[in-house]
Amino acid sequence: MAIHKVHTESEDDDNDPQPTLRPQDLIKKIAAEAKSAFKQPDPGIYSAIVTKVEMVQYEKGLFIRPSYILDYRNSDDTKPLFRHSQLFQMTEKDCRTPNEWGPDFYNRFMAKLGFAQDNRGEEAWDEIADTQPGVALKITIARDPEYRNTAITGPLDDDDEGISFIREFLETHPF
Repeated sequence: MAIHKVHTESEDDDNDPQPTLRPQDLIKKIAAEAKSAFKQPDPGIYSAIVTKVEMVQYEKGLFIRPSYILDYRNSDDTKPLFRHSQLFQMTEKDCRTPNEWGPDFYNRFMAKLGFAQDNRGEEAWDEIADTQPGVALKITIARDPEYRNTAITGPLDDDDEGISFIREFLETHPF
């Protein structure tokens, strides 16, 4: 991506052959290039840590989004870690009507992390953010090949090679 000079009124651009862009145009260009570079993880089973769980609202309704960091050393990618997230749609567009499948999948997710039925709200999310539990994460291609199905197959402790690698890497490399 080429960096272009942003034009301001106070600058003298007579000797500058680079094209000038308004800040809004530059932001649009950067955002478009970043979106086109978005990559989904390859299908497989990964060691991962759950970094956080949060509620997000999109045009289609309310979602719960867990975020993961995967041990990605065995892929063709040059980076050893990979950020990934999944969405559980909890409500429809009106933000009141429960979604047909999202709550069931969310409950399965929390059960795989070991949380009781009565402890699957914000207190549990705070605990997840504090402990960042290790999990085995299975990723498969969804019906739409641009998306991935993500499921926890079980917990992993810090003795797991992938989990210990992630934790050690994050101590020395901001990610």
